[in-house]
Amino acid sequence: KNGVENLQQKLSKVKSVCITIDHWRSSANESYIGVTAHYIDDQFEMCSSLLQCSLFEGSHTATAIADELRMILDHWNLTQKTLITITDNASNVTSAIEKVLVWKHYGCFAHKLNLVVNSALDIPIVANVVKKIKVVVSHFKRSSQATEKLLKMQIQLGSNSKLPLRLLQDVVTRWNSTFLLIARFRQLQEAVRSTVANLDILSAPNLQMLSEDEWKIAAEMCILLEPFE
Repeated sequence: KNGVENLQQKLSKVKSVCITIDHWRSSANESYIGVTAHYIDDQFEMCSSLLQCSLFEGSHTATAIADELRMILDHWNLTQKTLITITDNASNVTSAIEKVLVWKHYGCFAHKLNLVVNSALDIPIVANVVKKIKVVVSHFKRSSQATEKLLKMQIQLGSNSKLPLRLLQDVVTRWNSTFLLIARFRQLQEAVRSTVANLDILSAPNLQMLSEDEWKIAAEMCILLEPFE
């Protein structure tokens, strides 16, 4: 209670705020909404305060989202102090802010970068290389024996790392994880090739290593993606 009262008092002295809004679904398929205020306090310090992070029940229409946002900002007396709202580019959230609430709105720059990079990764020749890498990585993640062989192979080949490295998997919502997936795969190229060549064909019938041209594409993808990391 004291924390809420202190924040209310602090926000009462603020002339204006910018609001960031996130709307996501958990692994349990539950929908959540998070609202954060960003402002400069009376000591001229940049501050960020979480206003609410809660379960979002019911319809996810623009009207329902707008009603929830209005209620949250009214509770903190910030509706009239809000200069700009920043969100991802989900159509229902964008409509809630721009069409229902008619607040000034900017799409999240990082999210737009994510869309740009994902569009590049959707190019067929690129997508095929990423798919082949994922199949190999998934096999090593599922097989402890294959992973053990990969770690030992790095030692045999005299890896520059102090400790043997593991392959990395990517996360759909994080484009930079695809860069890390490809970069690590290239880093362990020799060890992966040697390990796959020595795997039992019956335990890994669908594993296909990249061709020389595909390794070149993977290298070019790393050059393209690294600046975004």
